[in-house]
Amino acid sequence: MLVAITVLFIIGYLAIALEHPLRIDKTASALLLGMLLWVLYAFGAETIVPAVSGEELKEFIAASSASLQQESLARQCLEFILNVKIIEHMGDISSTLFFLVGAMTIVELIDV
Repeated sequence: MLVAITVLFIIGYLAIALEHPLRIDKTASALLLGMLLWVLYAFGAETIVPAVSGEELKEFIAASSASLQQESLARQCLEFILNVKIIEHMGDISSTLFFLVGAMTIVELIDV
C-alpha cells in the first residue's frame, strides 16, 4: 500500500507541476490527490498505522472505550485515523489558512 501511495503522490505532483500543458487547474489536482491519498491510507490502515504511529495507536486504544478495545486491529486503526490523525491534520491546515487570510487582509488594507 505504501508503494501505491508513493506512486500516486508522484503522479499527483507531476499533474500539479504540469498544470499548463495538461490544462488542469492545480487546485483540482491537489484536492483530488489529497482525497485519494487519505482513502488509500485508510484502506491500508491495518499495516501502515502500527508501523508509522505505533505508540500513538497504543495510547489511543488504551484510552478508548472497552468496545473499541474488543474490535479488530483494522477497525481500531480506522478509528484512530478518523478520530486522531484527520483531526490533527485538519487543525494544521486550518491554522495555516487562517494565517494566510489574516496576512492577505493586512496586505489589502496597507495597499489601499
